[in-house]
Parts: sequence; structure tokens; C-alpha cells
Amino acid sequence: MKTGPYKTDRLNVRSVKVYVDGALGSRGALLIDDYSDRKGHKGIIVTPIDSISSLAFKLAGTKFQMNTHAMEIEPIGLFLMLQRCTF
Repeated sequence: MKTGPYKTDRLNVRSVKVYVDGALGSRGALLIDDYSDRKGHKGIIVTPIDSISSLAFKLAGTKFQMNTHAMEIEPIGLFLMLQRCTF
């Protein structure tokens, strides 16, 4: 990140992908309500919010972009709130 995006004739690296939550099939996607087949389980945050926030601040001053994996409304809301605080 210090030297900017990495680019060769065959590779261009200029973004970082962050996973907020897991997948639906494994019951890892973060939901507002409990999973219908797992009472009390709403999914998981796979990357701590403070880690995402720290990375967002580091990337803000670079030419890198942050791409986010978020399956449902709950993690998307968390991420949008984080963006408002970062920028």
C-alpha cells in the first residue's frame, strides 16, 4: 500500500476485499432476525469492525479501493455507518 497499486503486464492489484459476514448456507450471513432453523443465531461478523475501520482509514489516503462482501441488510448497514465515520 505504501507504494500504490501493483501493476505488471499480467496483473493489476489496486483493491482490497473485506468480508463483513459469512455465507447463507453455512448460517454465517449476519441477519437482523434469527435463522429460522437456529433459534438465537443471527450469523457472524468474520472481520472485526475495528479492523475494517482501521483498514478503511489506511486506504483512504491511497489509490487503493476497498471492496466489501456483505450478504444481508445488517452488515451493509454496519459498513455504511463505518463509511460515514471514515470519510
